[in-house]
Amino acid sequence: VLNNLANIYDSRGQNDQAEQLFQQSLSLFRDLGDKEGTAMTLFNLGHIGIKKSNYDEASRFAHESLVLARELDYKRLTADALICLCRVALYHSNYEQALALSEEAHALNISMEYKLGIGDSLRVLGDVHQFKGEWEKAIHYYQEGLALCRSINDIWGTANITQLLAVLELEKENFEAARVLLEESLRLARDMKSQQQSLLALEGLALLNTRLGALEKAVSLWGFCDVLRQELGSVRDLLEQKRYETAFRVLRRHLGKKFETLLEEGKAMNLEQVLDLTL
Repeated sequence: VLNNLANIYDSRGQNDQAEQLFQQSLSLFRDLGDKEGTAMTLFNLGHIGIKKSNYDEASRFAHESLVLARELDYKRLTADALICLCRVALYHSNYEQALALSEEAHALNISMEYKLGIGDSLRVLGDVHQFKGEWEKAIHYYQEGLALCRSINDIWGTANITQLLAVLELEKENFEAARVLLEESLRLARDMKSQQQSLLALEGLALLNTRLGALEKAVSLWGFCDVLRQELGSVRDLLEQKRYETAFRVLRRHLGKKFETLLEEGKAMNLEQVLDLTL
């Protein structure tokens, strides 16, 4: 029950609440000597650690989960733990290690014919190549993952990958393609009531408006997203932070004193107001 509740909070991006419940669940599984439950909950805590940028903690939980998963021959969980460790490696810019971990996870998922897992490992392979600056390879994996997610009606995976693809379309200055992808991602996130995915799509739209010169709208969106990130306990990864800082330099330079006023107005908006502004 605790794990199920924690997963609901996790899906909504409410990381602190999810973490508290997973910790309670972990204590119970350890007391009961339930290795499978322990391994799964350790992975969940590693996953939350990644979302909160607590990478040392995430690594510790994921390593312990991986050891137990291998001991139990629990292949799905082994693949999940490998992906979690891949994200830790990406944070530390250990790209070759990240690639090896993601490829091992992908091979496991393929061997099981586990389509949901294959979608996950395709997405992380795309992430590895994006961090390496290999955009065409990243797009290849994202597009393959998106096609799979659509085919199995994986709504969360579809929402996530459309947002990831949109950011790369932005980098290539394919602004209309980026807009279509981001609006799809945001609609799916709204339907799922996922604040975390809504946040990612909205930041993509803030970046798009910055690039298109719709500066006042962009600042309002960034302001709202800053507040939502704080509420969710969500921290930007290295690439997200770099794009954020670049956008803010551009907006401050062009808007001057008006920037702070618009930012505060954005911070005062609620999600429904922002959705009306963007969809």
